[in-house]
Amino acid sequence: MCIFPEGKLSPTGELQPFQHGIERLIVETPVPVVPIALGGLWGSVFSRSHGSQASSWKQHIRRRVRAVCGAPVAPSLVSCALLHRRVRDLGEGT
Repeated sequence: MCIFPEGKLSPTGELQPFQHGIERLIVETPVPVVPIALGGLWGSVFSRSHGSQASSWKQHIRRRVRAVCGAPVAPSLVSCALLHRRVRDLGEGT
């Protein structure tokens, strides 16, 4: 399963604080969590870089999107703060 722990689209393209839903999920289902940083999405038709709606979706169809995966985090170590740091650090290379 993939979740976006920020809970909403970023209004600025910057990494936002993580919500605590991931911590609740891990309590119920203790599995390793793989942090992934996505890059190249800001400016796409799905981002808010052009306001609430992009002017022309056709110019945004072909984009170079990057995904950088980190090492799995054991369920006993999962916290919003730790995952935020890991994703931020991974994203510095995207």
